[in-house]
Amino acid sequence: ELELAYDWQMRAATWSTSRDITAARVSWKRACQLADRLPDDDPDRTARRIAPRTMICASAWQGVPEPISGYFEELRELCEANGDKASLAVGMYGLASEHMFEGRIREAGQVASEQTALLTSVGDQVLAIGVAFLTTGVMLETGDAEEILRLAEFAIEWADGDPLKGNVIMGSPLAAALLWRGVARWSLGRPGGHQDVADAIAMARTADPATHATVVALKYAGLAPGVLIPDDSAVRELEEAHAIAEGLSDDTALGAVTFSLGSALTYRDDTADRQRGVELLEQLRQLCLSGRFFKSELPQVDLLFARERALRGDLDGAIPMM
Repeated sequence: ELELAYDWQMRAATWSTSRDITAARVSWKRACQLADRLPDDDPDRTARRIAPRTMICASAWQGVPEPISGYFEELRELCEANGDKASLAVGMYGLASEHMFEGRIREAGQVASEQTALLTSVGDQVLAIGVAFLTTGVMLETGDAEEILRLAEFAIEWADGDPLKGNVIMGSPLAAALLWRGVARWSLGRPGGHQDVADAIAMARTADPATHATVVALKYAGLAPGVLIPDDSAVRELEEAHAIAEGLSDDTALGAVTFSLGSALTYRDDTADRQRGVELLEQLRQLCLSGRFFKSELPQVDLLFARERALRGDLDGAIPMM
């Protein structure tokens, strides 16, 4: 009973997505196998082959235990043959993620640009907002703050106050859009960034644990330029988010909070805090090297290690590293 089995696998994957992404991927892979076995004259065969491949690719931002390139190429072939631009755009989310996990920032930026153009041609705003989170993050890596601000304001206006609208991949696209607008405003020296980020945190708390942890983590991208300070309240907020992330099956959320908490502690005056920060950053380094977090962040991790060496007087060791 291939169709019935397929439906149950997809239902299981949906249930597992926010609980155990590894289990969700097992179900999507089984759904792929079932859809491929459907007879050629089945009117739903193509759509059923596309749907699980789309989600395998889209979920890559939560960690890439194995390359998704093969699934993405199959997805691209199916989508181009059937004119399904929407599913292809969602799948590109995963391809950009894979590039980030491997530290290929320029390639990720090229995919993000292609994805944005594809979403514009589709005209599906629900889809566009739902998959914009990582695309915007890639743009932050490539320094395109004006484009981040434009996309964030578009998403905020479209969501019209509904935190769950367009939650294709992330629990609250509106919370993410508020966060990105705040970061863009900081980057461009414009007012309103602090309020945007405060609103994003408040909204993320009511969404789901992964969204909450991720938004808190990304808030503290403001530490390095001095927009935020690593005071006791910052550390408490990050420790709470870290505890949440440790209970999830989401490596990206865990890596993001580990990065932010480790960074915050290395900016503290207390030697013990800074040592704990270094230890957390070493854990993050291992996540990156094992393919569980973005290798694109390793240069900044090394910079923080070097900064700590300099603070301890090891300038000969710090300067070449920087």
